[in-house]
Amino acid sequence: MTSVLVINDQRFVRDAVRAICAESDAQVIAEAEEATDGARLAAGLGPDVVVVSDLPAVEAVASHAPDARIVLISANGSTERASAMRAGAAAVLGPQDGAGELLAAYRTRKLSPVEAMELLLSKMSKTKTNAEFLASMSNGKG
Repeated sequence: MTSVLVINDQRFVRDAVRAICAESDAQVIAEAEEATDGARLAAGLGPDVVVVSDLPAVEAVASHAPDARIVLISANGSTERASAMRAGAAAVLGPQDGAGELLAAYRTRKLSPVEAMELLLSKMSKTKTNAEFLASMSNGKG
């Protein structure tokens, strides 16, 4: 089972990630509203995946838990990608960049939204870079 830490200041987002994980082979082991609290949790708990919503959270988690697999989900995915990757994110997903490839992979493989999130979490726990992640999603292996 993939362990997930969610760092987001919006309760709705944390609840949504928790609900999706509950229906897949993933478990949210902790949540935090603030980047600094989340970074400490990441260092202490060692989750497989850390889902964050902004660049300061990427930087905080990367500095406290350098081996963490950080996924930045952002409305500014394409514009934040380079900064986030330099700061330690394994992947940056957003509506302008990456979402199209993911949706195409999901549709091609005819996955339900829950199966798609499960695949996303599984891939994120096994790949090291955004390029590897996107390649693994588009090559049909999974």
